[in-house]
Amino acid sequence: MRTYDATLQRQSARVNVVTWETETQRAQKRAQHFIRHNISETKRSIKTSTLHISSCRWTCNQRAHARTTMKERDTSKFRKVKRYHRSPFVTEIKAILTVR
Repeated sequence: MRTYDATLQRQSARVNVVTWETETQRAQKRAQHFIRHNISETKRSIKTSTLHISSCRWTCNQRAHARTTMKERDTSKFRKVKRYHRSPFVTEIKAILTVR
């Protein structure tokens, strides 16, 4: 039985979902994929392994998001509208992989 500690940094776990729950689930899937591909184990033993996410850190950044909206229904002129939205993304996931 072997265990691996892996820390997933921000670049690999960029996510942008509406709710925090699906956010965490997606981040965990991303972490599993990332960690299992970066560990030198055979594929058979990786399949029987269990991954436990020990900690998950989040941050929010606020950025302008320009969207084109139609000015009037009958004209085909578009104008840029800046909408601000906060997109949460994972900065760090600590995970432990246990291989039986």
